[in-house]
Amino acid sequence: MKNLPESFERQVKEMLFEPKATYAYIPYGEYAEGYLDWRDENNLGKIKEFKKDDGWKFLQGKGIVKGELFGGCIEVLEMIKGTQFWPKSEFWYGKILILETSEEKPTIHEIDHEIRNYGMQGIFDRINGIIFGRARDYSAEEKLELEKRIITIVRDEFGRADLPIIANMDFGHTDPQFVLPLGTRAEIDCENKKFGIVEAWLA
Repeated sequence: MKNLPESFERQVKEMLFEPKATYAYIPYGEYAEGYLDWRDENNLGKIKEFKKDDGWKFLQGKGIVKGELFGGCIEVLEMIKGTQFWPKSEFWYGKILILETSEEKPTIHEIDHEIRNYGMQGIFDRINGIIFGRARDYSAEEKLELEKRIITIVRDEFGRADLPIIANMDFGHTDPQFVLPLGTRAEIDCENKKFGIVEAWLA
């Protein structure tokens, strides 16, 4: 995209073409929600104006945890629950669950039902952490309410006050966004508020 920052281009190149043993993600500091009208040729490849980002929110957790990355768009994941494509219960052990919302802007009520379903499946008892992407088109108040709901469900309803959770991360349906290689071991450092990959992700 034409008006994305150089740091995004660098991150994509590093993730796709420059093998490393580890990688530390760094917040971009600003974001945009959606694109200008591409029917106007002057807007082709351009995204909307940038907003200042409030940064990652470490909602709970202590110390350092590691796990394999797995997840994606929360609405798409809902579509495969109950099908042959949904992972079996043993699959979830040791994972760091990735969740993000789409540009369709699901309501907070919908999201808390979907998150609660992970708890009902026992997934919160198997995973090592959760990272939640920045919710697109949510106001600051809505983002705060979403974070409260996540904590209420995971900590209070399912008793996982120890499970590290980061919200408002730079991935999902806002730009610029992180490249997150699924199946790769990552690390959440709650004390130093850091997140990164801890193994080579390219052959």
